Amino acid sequence: MELEFPSGIDYNLKDLLLPERIIPHLKSTDKKSALNELISLLKKLKLITDADAVQKRIAERENLETTALGNGIAFPHARLEFEGKVEMVIGRSEKGIDFGAPDGEPVHVIFLAVWQPEFPGLLNHVFGSLIQYLREPDVRKRLFAANSAKKIIDVLSKASEQGKESTAQVNKAKLLWRLQEIEKEKTKKGANIRSLERKANLIRSEIDEAILNRFDRMISRTGTAIVAVKNGACQSCFMHLSTGFHALVKQGKDVYLCENCGKFIIDADV
Repeated sequence: MELEFPSGIDYNLKDLLLPERIIPHLKSTDKKSALNELISLLKKLKLITDADAVQKRIAERENLETTALGNGIAFPHARLEFEGKVEMVIGRSEKGIDFGAPDGEPVHVIFLAVWQPEFPGLLNHVFGSLIQYLREPDVRKRLFAANSAKKIIDVLSKASEQGKESTAQVNKAKLLWRLQEIEKEKTKKGANIRSLERKANLIRSEIDEAILNRFDRMISRTGTAIVAVKNGACQSCFMHLSTGFHALVKQGKDVYLCENCGKFIIDADV
């Protein structure tokens, strides 16, 4: 689904790379404190008014799945009603912060973003080029060494020149797996439906409509939409994946379907 902004509104990454939005030396040494430090900056700059609401939504998203992308980068984010349309602040930690990253490495640069619910998919369309740019080891090396707001902007400014067509490195298979768990929990006696719906909606806001439609159809039909791959075989139909295909599934950079049974698949070790 293509993202359409209201008439006259065009968001460019470069418009968000401003010195006052950057903390080149985070004081925080743990994840929760670092997030609060960045949310406080949003409040100080009057980009938000309700810091508690932002904090709650960011925490809910982190509890579903860490937003650490690996390689020292984290991208905590949330969609919620607030005064602006899309806002971002950046924090750098020279020592690094434990973010529960998939590669186990500490996070050195945190990009915290919030945007309006009316703009689904904004993570890809505005920040996709930035995340793609940060996959380059040399870029990350220069970014981690940038000890001032100006130097951080100098490193990141080229990302906005790459356009908005890159796809953000969100592990959609993990999110689908969690969504399936939530859908099953909703059928249990005594389930807190309101809480589960809120969690489900957080996940759905990050998944493409076409994927969700297929997911919902399979859940409705069989109760299961995504299955694990163990020892190289789909655990729904037990067909073995080719070595190359299994390697792609293990990387977790996209959502894949079993070529035999048609269900979404996720590597059991991811």
